[in-house]
Amino acid sequence: METFAYLHAAQEYEYPEEKEINFNWVNSAAITLLGIACSTLGSNFAGAAQALTTFRGNSGADVIRLQDLLRNAGYFPSASTGFFGEFTEAAVHDFQRSKGLAVDGVAGYHTLKALETSVAPVTPVAPIEPVALVTSVAPVAPVTPSNPGLVGSATLGFGDSGTRVTRLQDLLRRAGYLTGPSTGFFGAVTQESVKRFQQANRLPVDGFVGSTTLAALESAPAATPPSSGSPTIRPAAITRLLQPGDSGEDVRALQQRLIDRKYYTGPVTGFYAERTETAVRNLQRSNNLPIDGIFGAKSAAVLR
Repeated sequence: METFAYLHAAQEYEYPEEKEINFNWVNSAAITLLGIACSTLGSNFAGAAQALTTFRGNSGADVIRLQDLLRNAGYFPSASTGFFGEFTEAAVHDFQRSKGLAVDGVAGYHTLKALETSVAPVTPVAPIEPVALVTSVAPVAPVTPSNPGLVGSATLGFGDSGTRVTRLQDLLRRAGYLTGPSTGFFGAVTQESVKRFQQANRLPVDGFVGSTTLAALESAPAATPPSSGSPTIRPAAITRLLQPGDSGEDVRALQQRLIDRKYYTGPVTGFYAERTETAVRNLQRSNNLPIDGIFGAKSAAVLR
């Protein structure tokens, strides 16, 4: 044992530089590897930042940047809002389709990379004709379709807003299914108007405006203006028992008849809600009928 201890002490004394060299080499290698790892990690983070994906429902600076790129490429004609809604998604669809990318409406790495290198076509202008410069700006924006405001093929539904909804409301009013102003917001009144139009034209009654409903609206004849200042009501026969929760043209006809007889003062919505039920109850009370708020045969007989 004493001999072993002596040999170990002698080795430490005779070759001290060997441990020092190994120690320095380990430190140098560790520092080099750490530097490579940090560099790689930084590159990965940088790449992730550049390829940040945005999609419908997102908002913020990334969406503003996306909309700016879409507008520069000629696919987003309005101002950048910072909100990724239905209109932005339709623009992304159009761009992806034109570039042969996967058409999913999501602005991922490949879509953003294509957008950053895409430039909208601009017609060359002769320098001696400065007036032509104003005309040449027009090709930068997408070509305006025959139905202005209804850009893209995405379905419109409850909660949507913008110029496409304003155009939809204009068409509904022209056809006689909307009496209020065009607000640009697809709310309950607009949804009910769409349902009544779909029902009257034998379309699926879902309250959404797709290509079929839109085509029917664009080809629908303009409603005849009312002669007495009352809302335009298309003729409809009341052929069923009506009660709270019902909707349709026959409910609109009922509301109009109740207005004519001074029992109802609300808007003609085509939806049998509380105000319509109250009017029917008043009609029944005035004519000694059972007061249940349901418009049946007896109520119809006294309302003719």
